[in-house]
This record gives sequence, structure tokens and C-alpha cells, in this order.
Amino acid sequence: MDAGVRCNNMKLKTIIEKAGKVCKTPTAFFTANRQEKGMKEAMQYMFVLGFLFSLLTVTMNALLAGKKAFATYQNLVLFVLGAQLVLAYLFLIILFFVEAGLVHLFARLFGGKATYKDTYRIIIYGDTPSLLFGWIPVLGILAFVYSIYIHIVGVRIFHRLSRGMASLAVLLSVLIMLSALVMVMRLQGAPEIGIAIT
Repeated sequence: MDAGVRCNNMKLKTIIEKAGKVCKTPTAFFTANRQEKGMKEAMQYMFVLGFLFSLLTVTMNALLAGKKAFATYQNLVLFVLGAQLVLAYLFLIILFFVEAGLVHLFARLFGGKATYKDTYRIIIYGDTPSLLFGWIPVLGILAFVYSIYIHIVGVRIFHRLSRGMASLAVLLSVLIMLSALVMVMRLQGAPEIGIAIT
């Protein structure tokens, strides 16, 4: 039991350290991260920060909905919030795979050398600012922009592209993702769930 707790604490400490490094020194982080293999660590990182983001986003939406609605329809609101949490979390998981696919496609078209697994890690770690702060109004937009910058840094290092080509690969992917998301939201009339797009 104690060994399991220590193991979980070590993983959490590693996640916190990674989050700090990628936000403070993205170039140094991705240069060192080239030694990381596969997607396992990145997925564990995403599962933790993705759940935290989804939970905080749903909580913020509930607060914005107002106390009156909660007091009147408490059971219904709790059910809806729970469903939103699950859907938001699943949406993020799928979104990261799709986003990594788009960035990888454009990067390879522009002469990139990295694998899809490398690109997936770029997307996951690069989205750290958005996952940590994307649920906060206004600040979330700044975090979104900074995440784009970190993605560009990662693509440049892993795919060995120029800054211009790396920027183009990331920005084209962001444009496609945002356009698709806006179209879906308009068709369904769904509220925005967050700003962790890239």
C-alpha cells in the first residue's frame, strides 16, 4: 500500500516537474525529451492534466450558470455536470490524437523527420499552458496562444524544420481544428467547453 502511494506521488511529482519545464524553457525541454520513447509517459501526463482541465472547465461553467439554477434543479444539474465532465474528457483524448495527426501530416509534407509518436508528445506537452489555465476566462486565451508557440518549438526541434515551416505546420492545423470546432458548435448549438485546442 505504502509502495503504491509512493509510486503515485513520484509520478505526480514528475508530471509537475514536466509542466514547469515545458512552460518555462520549452526549447530545453523538447531537446531533452527527444530521449523519451513512445507515447506512454505522454498519455499518462495527458490523462492527469486532461482530467484536471475537464473538471475545472465544467466547474467554471456551473458557477457561470448561477446558484439559482443549481438550487432549483440540483439533481438534474449534478447529472448534467457529470455527463459534461465525461464528455469533455473523452473529447480531449480524441482531440489530441486528431491534432497530432494534422500537425504530423503537415510537418512531414514540409520535410519533417519525426514519427507520429514524437508529434503526439509535442502536442500533449505543448498543450500544458492550455490544460492548466484554459478554463480561466481571458487568461485561457493567452495560454492558448502560448501553447501554439510551444508546439512550434517542438515541431522545429523534433522534425528538424525551419521556424517558418514549423510555424506553418502548426498554424494550418490550428486553423483546421478551430474551423471544424466552430462548424460543429454552430450545427449543434453547443457551448464552448474550453480553450485547450492546441
